[in-house]
Amino acid sequence: MSESNAFTVQAKRNDYISFAKAFAIVTIVVYHFCMLIEMPDFLSRVAGLGGGGVHLFIFASGFGLYLSKYSTYKIFLKRRFSKVLYPYYLAVTFIFLFNYFWKIFDDDFTAYLSHIFLFKMFFEKYDTSFGGQFWFISTIIQLYLVYPLLLKLVNLLNPFLCLVGFIVISILYSLTISYLGYGELRVVNSFFIQYLWEFVLGMIVAKKGLIEKVISIKWYILSIIALVAYSVMALLVQNFGSFGKNLNDLFSFIGYFSISVIIFKVVKKSSKTFRAVIAFEKISYPLYLTHTFIFSLFFKFFFQKITLIHLPIIITISFIFAYLFSLVLNKLLVNNSAKNL
Repeated sequence: MSESNAFTVQAKRNDYISFAKAFAIVTIVVYHFCMLIEMPDFLSRVAGLGGGGVHLFIFASGFGLYLSKYSTYKIFLKRRFSKVLYPYYLAVTFIFLFNYFWKIFDDDFTAYLSHIFLFKMFFEKYDTSFGGQFWFISTIIQLYLVYPLLLKLVNLLNPFLCLVGFIVISILYSLTISYLGYGELRVVNSFFIQYLWEFVLGMIVAKKGLIEKVISIKWYILSIIALVAYSVMALLVQNFGSFGKNLNDLFSFIGYFSISVIIFKVVKKSSKTFRAVIAFEKISYPLYLTHTFIFSLFFKFFFQKITLIHLPIIITISFIFAYLFSLVLNKLLVNNSAKNL
């Protein structure tokens, strides 16, 4: 493939995976909004489940990468980093410049440089600067760096033993950081080893062609699975402190994945609704990058107190801003691609 096609997606499109990425981003955005407002405890707990979208997104990333074309490590990194870092750099630069003139975040030029040169992943005070969601960029970049090794292991080892091995590695990491008292530090609990098993799970599901079998499970069985998974997750969080929080990823993923499949089944019945959701996937990453900026903007300048009543307004504006950002981004990518012809 020529360099001019660096931004071309190679992976075969799967309806559920496309839906999963869009669904995960939407629930994460709503969850982040709900974190910023006062709301009844029950609703707060329900909204908190939306944070599990990050697990599904990592799973979908592993799935998509496995089905994508891989030639050399250099080309792989160039394509991945162009796809992820270019929009990220543009977003964080815009937010930094806006923040310079109209103060929203208490972050300085060093914090901005930590994003550009990626050393933010080593410093707690920088990892979520200019927006709490930016921690994920560090994690996904770390996964990209080790992907070639993971690809070799997934292709070489027995799928079941491979998955069990990575689950054990992630659990041991979680137990270790909790035991050492680092379980609450974002740069530590978001290190790629914490999420390694679900990324590898996505690769294995893609390799074995299991996704259609999984999403064919009856909705009532998925409902029971989700209920059990979330029950175990609640017990872990409530009774085991930091250990429980860092060990609940497995059950959070199972519960969230089950619910996402149920909703996918419902949405798929309406072709118009499904096409709209799939179309949204194109702006899901821009939305993820910019939504906390919009939220913070409203908190700072427009509403003294934001409640659930404002959710539709702010979410809609976040979507519009993400769409405009995606148009600018696509224009820049096309121009950059043309220069490389």
